[in-house]
Amino acid sequence: MFTIDGVCLEAISACVPKNTIQNLPIAERLFGEKASKIVKSLGIPERRVCKNKNTSSLDLCMVAAEELFKDNTIDKNDIGAIIFVTMSPEYLMPNNATLVQEKLSLSKNIPAYDINLACSGYPFGLWNASMIAKTTGKKVLLLDGEKQSHITSDTDRSTSLIFSDAGTATIVSPSNNTQKWIFNFRTDGSKHEAIVIKDGGSKNWLDENSLIKREVVEGSLLAPTHIQMDGMGVLAFVSATVPESIKELLNSNDISVDDVDNLLLHQANKFSIKQISKSLKIDLEKTPIVIHKYGNTSSASIPLNICDTFKGEFENKNILMSGFGAGLSVGNAYINTQNCRCLGVIEYDF
Repeated sequence: MFTIDGVCLEAISACVPKNTIQNLPIAERLFGEKASKIVKSLGIPERRVCKNKNTSSLDLCMVAAEELFKDNTIDKNDIGAIIFVTMSPEYLMPNNATLVQEKLSLSKNIPAYDINLACSGYPFGLWNASMIAKTTGKKVLLLDGEKQSHITSDTDRSTSLIFSDAGTATIVSPSNNTQKWIFNFRTDGSKHEAIVIKDGGSKNWLDENSLIKREVVEGSLLAPTHIQMDGMGVLAFVSATVPESIKELLNSNDISVDDVDNLLLHQANKFSIKQISKSLKIDLEKTPIVIHKYGNTSSASIPLNICDTFKGEFENKNILMSGFGAGLSVGNAYINTQNCRCLGVIEYDF
């Protein structure tokens, strides 16, 4: 458990591709007459996917970041660090955060680093950003985005209806806020193969077979460079771990569910969101769901949810958030938003 005060969310924005993919035709090809039922169960009738294969997670997040600085409310000279949460970077080297420093003409006298996490990543990013803002007295630019369409097989029954693309940008600033931000985390590396990309790392480097699709499980064709997911294994981990870890955060800090204004969950699928909300006894009216608009955008789903749900209305709320996924890992945070400028969702023709 980790706590920190004297920080705030100053501003947040998000970007998604204009291009929309309908899931039903894909589901009909993969599942036949069960297609409608499966799409309804997932709660993902459509997804936002980049039509340009050369668009990157950096491109998506840069649009969101530039929106934060557009009206000169935030001085670039006040940015003391850049953190980029992504598992789909522009290059293996250098990291995305370093490229942001150059593209935004930010100070060269700042740290800039990536956090390689998938769906659980936003609370981890907030935790890192809050510690830097608190200790340095400088604002932190936190970017969180994924371009998953290029690493998802359209012939994989486990992933083809789920993953999509998005980028977000958040400013975490030092403030006189005395309300503590509280974080806790769970990591279980023994279950790492539940969500994995086999090729592309230094253990299994790319070769002539890396882009060849093969039947990994019955009815699904995917290459070693695609996301491979054991959906039932992930669901079992989420059901057993996420509500328990959130309850631990609340109970250890004497926080009642009545104190929670909104529960912001990673938008994995509609079933998991409803299950966790019910387990915590938090009304679904307090648990905004946006997966039906965008699909599963990995760790960007929480800040994207904020931008979709609270545009211009994100002041002085007690927010409980939870991201969960690859690792397998969980990141939870309880924060107060104070006076955050929420700039909404930008649709861009990527």
